[in-house]
Amino acid sequence: MHKTVTLQTAFLTLLFVCLSTTGAFAEPDAEKYGAKADYPLAHNYWLGERDEYAVAEYSGERFKSKHNYYSGKNEISWVRRGSQEPSALHTAEVSWGLLRNPDLWIKKNNVMAVAIYKEGKLIYETYQYGRNAKHLFNSQSMTKTLTAMAIGLGVHEGKINIDDPSEIYLPFLKGTPLGRVSVRNHLKMASGSNFRWDAQGDAKKYFLQKFAPPCGSDSGEKLEFCGVDVRSLWAQAETIHAQGERFNYDPMSSDILSAIISSVYGQPLSKFFQNRVWKKLGTEADAFWNFMWATPTEPKLTSGANYFHASLRDWVRLSRLFLEKDSQDVIPAKWLEDMVNDKVSTSTWHISQPDMVAYGYQTWIAKRYFAMEGYRGQEILIEPKSQTVMVVFALTSGWKKDGHLFYEWLIDQKLASLEKK
Repeated sequence: MHKTVTLQTAFLTLLFVCLSTTGAFAEPDAEKYGAKADYPLAHNYWLGERDEYAVAEYSGERFKSKHNYYSGKNEISWVRRGSQEPSALHTAEVSWGLLRNPDLWIKKNNVMAVAIYKEGKLIYETYQYGRNAKHLFNSQSMTKTLTAMAIGLGVHEGKINIDDPSEIYLPFLKGTPLGRVSVRNHLKMASGSNFRWDAQGDAKKYFLQKFAPPCGSDSGEKLEFCGVDVRSLWAQAETIHAQGERFNYDPMSSDILSAIISSVYGQPLSKFFQNRVWKKLGTEADAFWNFMWATPTEPKLTSGANYFHASLRDWVRLSRLFLEKDSQDVIPAKWLEDMVNDKVSTSTWHISQPDMVAYGYQTWIAKRYFAMEGYRGQEILIEPKSQTVMVVFALTSGWKKDGHLFYEWLIDQKLASLEKK
């Protein structure tokens, strides 16, 4: 029996090596994603979602190159790290074993970057498609969880009452359906909104309206879509259910939460987050956050729903707030617990999320862990009891079937059993 197992292991090891060296595990669809052109930038914003430009657009290259979308005005807000030394990310070498190696599912999927952090140590970090530790990855809707963190500071300081209607903080919403929705129900995406999440419907229209420059822009670009003041969209929005009853994924709720921070603290969410969170984490790089284009010059409104960009390792630093609450003086521990314990079932939503059973405060809840999720397959999986975080920046969500199985296995492992002796 021992001899048979040894032979099987040797054969599988040889097969893995052969596949790796022959290119079977090369970066998948590299040419489709622009490898021959060294992963180029689109010449304008609206082409950025096309596959051949997605790698550069989703790893912060546009602003690194200073090749901004239009005139360069009001597009982004840098979230500066400050002058402190980066907080340590202690590392450990592990032996995955042949069949549990994360390379097996990463190298066959459209994944740009992955980090795994367990029991206080970074145990895995890898990049594909020419990306590296200096790139700032676009989180898309993972950003929503950051917005909820900021609201938690307002609640902790007594400046925001979570059960107040949002119109208390945003007078321009007074008397409107979304204005009557409480801060709590905006956090839980339970506003009763009639918003239809559809890449070709409400979601696409809202995206264009909030990020397109206003008509008549003097930027010199030919405008393919004219934006409007998003506050007028919130004021016109309707609800079809009583608030708190049903989950419905509506980015307007996230952006309303951003506007509440701006109203209460007199500064954009991006700057509030910089001063109250980012500088305290001991991050190693500046991050950046997109403004909503169509709002007037003052006050600028940060997109609460998407477009926070940061390095892979700094995403790990942010995520470990949920693991090391006793040692962190950033977000109140009680709020971090409420974010995943005060939740609404997602079963009534029209889009199936097979791994996610509920939604907390701008955060997805699975049976064994919770997650931040983004449009193209970006995801951070967090399980506090086992002190396990996995950060994935991807170009599609195809990795999730194998990746989630790997993560479920990883939750049950002790770091001591994985570390190289």
